[in-house]
Amino acid sequence: MLLEQTPNWLVSLFEAKGWSSAIDTYYDRELQRFSVRTDARYVSTSYGKTHILTAGRADAPPLVLLHGRGVNATVWRDYIADHAETHRIYAIDVNGEGGKSAPQHPFTWSIGYAAWLIEVFNHLRIHQAQVVGMSFGGWLALKLATHTPQRVASLSLLAPAGFVWAGLDFVRRGMHAAIFPEAARTRRFIEFLSSADAQISDDDCQMLHMLFSYHHTNPEPPPPFSDVCLRRLTMPTQVIIGAEDHVFPAQTVIARARRVLPNLARTTILPGLNHDLLSERGRAARELVRDFVSG
Repeated sequence: MLLEQTPNWLVSLFEAKGWSSAIDTYYDRELQRFSVRTDARYVSTSYGKTHILTAGRADAPPLVLLHGRGVNATVWRDYIADHAETHRIYAIDVNGEGGKSAPQHPFTWSIGYAAWLIEVFNHLRIHQAQVVGMSFGGWLALKLATHTPQRVASLSLLAPAGFVWAGLDFVRRGMHAAIFPEAARTRRFIEFLSSADAQISDDDCQMLHMLFSYHHTNPEPPPPFSDVCLRRLTMPTQVIIGAEDHVFPAQTVIARARRVLPNLARTTILPGLNHDLLSERGRAARELVRDFVSG
């Protein structure tokens, strides 16, 4: 599909009334849990307005955080706390996902997501940044880096899309939960993505259930990048993934990263972890990112 962004009629078809109020309430509650001050701003892009959380000194080195599908920038709460003293942090609500940005989104098969991120970087006056991406956010980081490598100082990819296709069981469960939104079904989907001993609270489920109920995320599966594209990435890169990841097979992801990335600084498979690297169980991933970014 080569369309640059979602047609307005398709946005209207898949967006239910009430989303704006629901996400505002969710955001206000989540921001109260932050331990450092964050400011919010919007920038205008060709793909609609983009909402961004910022933290840290304005003159500090920039660090861009890109979340996965169905969530928003508040998932980076612990990472913002980790880096606020050393970096200027930009946690971006991806357009068309579960945040305050516009529901329009580029299509994955076009240049759109890269063009959108370049516009955001230009508005924020980011010449070059270290980028951290989780899951689909990892795919976005790779998309940006393959199109404008000079804007990316380093890549930290957490359970990233872009190396292999997502597993069919994950796709099937996700589609079922989205098409038939129901709280118990949403919880089962989150349990499928969580580590065996993870504690899943009602708050953990609310965001995704709210998304399924009000606003449908981009259904396109992010395609893997070609070897040619990935071999162009000369910036230092690390890849972190859980050994029990139910979305992307850990060994396959790491094997391909080692085969094609020319400046792969570190790969880590975290034992016992599923796709929930941003949860409390993912503390080891946070430490690896903190070490890599500060180094």
